Amino acid sequence: MEPFLHIVNSPAFLSILSTGGISSGDIRFISDNFADGPIGNTQSAQEWERSRLDFWQRETATFGSNEKDLVYQDLDARLPTSSICYWLGPDLSSAVCLAWLSSLYEHRGIISKRLSIVPVFRHPRTGQPLPRVGLLQPGDIKWDQSLALALQPDESVFLAKIWRAVTSDTPLLLDQLKAFAQPARLPIIDAVRGLKFYFPLVSKGVSTVTLRILEILRGGRQPLSRVLTEYIVRFADEPSFYGDLALRRELLALGSAKLSAPLLNIVDSSASTTEVSITSHGHAVLEGKLDHVRVNGIDRWVGGVHLDSSRNNIWRYDSQGDRFLAEKK
Repeated sequence: MEPFLHIVNSPAFLSILSTGGISSGDIRFISDNFADGPIGNTQSAQEWERSRLDFWQRETATFGSNEKDLVYQDLDARLPTSSICYWLGPDLSSAVCLAWLSSLYEHRGIISKRLSIVPVFRHPRTGQPLPRVGLLQPGDIKWDQSLALALQPDESVFLAKIWRAVTSDTPLLLDQLKAFAQPARLPIIDAVRGLKFYFPLVSKGVSTVTLRILEILRGGRQPLSRVLTEYIVRFADEPSFYGDLALRRELLALGSAKLSAPLLNIVDSSASTTEVSITSHGHAVLEGKLDHVRVNGIDRWVGGVHLDSSRNNIWRYDSQGDRFLAEKK
């Protein structure tokens, strides 16, 4: 049997697979965060890499993050000729990465049966639900080719629906995912719909993620590192969690001097001793007296949706009704 090229999107898989009988030379780590920034319907891995590198370079210039060293080496050449095994974790980025890979097969007319998947939603030893791959330990997975089963036609159709929803320029298709039946091996709808946590809420104009940050800081000034740790402890097991570096950028943006009404006060933002506290504007948001988007505007990507107040393109998430609403112009 032809050996597999193993593709992972979660860094936690690297040590797990390399200690589980897979040569590190047979593993490709796509080190992109598919839960963060613009997600477009590109035709090739090379085109995707160009668009994503442009995004990460802008982010690095703005917030000093050391992301991203993307790894797409030889992927376009390997897809038609290699048997690919994708290791699917329970998180949002891993799910969207699989939908992206499946779309590349469709765009290029490659037989999708060359793409196999190994879903890892339960602990291999205990059988208990696994909220994140990082909870696995070396030795928990032992590689056997029987683990990798080819993508089936109904799964390819389902992934195409996921990809259309994620790359759409409105979130309405994300709403519609609630009505779809998902294949047994791909229970990823809840993870993908986790994009809703990055849309501004109807009531306060901040995302669910931002609201949680403000709640953590309600008690007073804290080191930035402590805020990040507190958030991770509380919410890292959510499929929608998109990593500590992205969370750091989100937090620093709330204290940007470019905002008319910054929600956070950032002290020494370039150092490891950075401290943050909530401003009077942040408290007003928590109390429902200030709408962040209306006061400060918005310019960010969530999947394929460009939330841009300068173009009157604003969508909000109604958490009570679990639906998206367009901002009235």
